[in-house]
Amino acid sequence: MSLRSRLCCWSLATDVLLAVAAYELALVVFSLVHHYEVRLATESLDWGLPVGVIAIVLTFLWLGLYKLEAYVSRRLHLMTLAKGALVALVITAFFAFTFKAPLVTDSRLTVFTTFAVFFVLAAVVRIGLLDRSTSSPPPAPAAPRCTSPAAS
Repeated sequence: MSLRSRLCCWSLATDVLLAVAAYELALVVFSLVHHYEVRLATESLDWGLPVGVIAIVLTFLWLGLYKLEAYVSRRLHLMTLAKGALVALVITAFFAFTFKAPLVTDSRLTVFTTFAVFFVLAAVVRIGLLDRSTSSPPPAPAAPRCTSPAAS
């Protein structure tokens, strides 16, 4: 498996896992803010989580964040990641609020908290971990060369 395909697979798997983790944390925040019993997404099936994950994956594919070239510049990678998370947030919010889901998990607090937490987690993992593992080590310093015969 080439570096390009391994990086794509790892980035995709990481984004899906981070989206699920961010959604779970957003549900916990919603429950704590509104003094509800803490409820996780695994207790009931609703469409908020799949819509968010699909929006993230499709937006990141569209922006080229699963390509090797996305890891060339950290600043560009972070800006593209922010743009992708913002576009995915808009898409998810559009679906959640257009269809007026009566579910607690599709409230404004949950949707916006999910993407804020996702952006922070994705930036830390992509820039901090994945970017460091794909970059090549710096070249070793050259040994000093003796240019004059008197110096030896």
